[in-house]
Amino acid sequence: MLFDYQGFGESEGVPSVGALLSDCLAAFDFLQVHTQRERKDIGVFGVSLKLFLALTVAAERQVGAVVVEDAFIPEETLDRFSVRVTGDSAIARITLQAIKSFLLGRVDPLQNVTRLSCPVFFLHGERDRLLRPSGTLRVAANATVPKRIWLIPDTRHAPESLETNDREYAGQVTMFFARLLPEPWTNRMSN
Repeated sequence: MLFDYQGFGESEGVPSVGALLSDCLAAFDFLQVHTQRERKDIGVFGVSLKLFLALTVAAERQVGAVVVEDAFIPEETLDRFSVRVTGDSAIARITLQAIKSFLLGRVDPLQNVTRLSCPVFFLHGERDRLLRPSGTLRVAANATVPKRIWLIPDTRHAPESLETNDREYAGQVTMFFARLLPEPWTNRMSN
């Protein structure tokens, strides 16, 4: 299932970073109710910034499998970029600290990956200059569940991984989910 966050695409509402997680949890709950599937029969997928949301949903809803691409440590990334953005601005520093305190705590990938009860598949382009593969490796190192890591050769940041390796990418992700979840074509929709 794909969906638009509130205020994006065709969805009503006002775009808000603070609403992204609640939108994801609501979408997951909607999918579970309307497909009549157990939580463990649903997989979650997230790329780049959305990987935080995918790991959080997977941890909080105890899903059957999760795939994430291009992981990074948000607090470290904010610290690195804040030096360039804030300069001597006290307001900017306070704003960044508020973001770290109020928004990042619940979606911290280093913490949420330890709360997973399902296998996790990590993907990352080896040549990603935007988000280095070291972030994915650090998050993966914290996982206490079965994990798989695919550092995609000669590939930069998503969506290049899919664009340049479309068949292998689709095959690897599909096989990972197929091994762990019931057949997706088994329809249990209620009328």
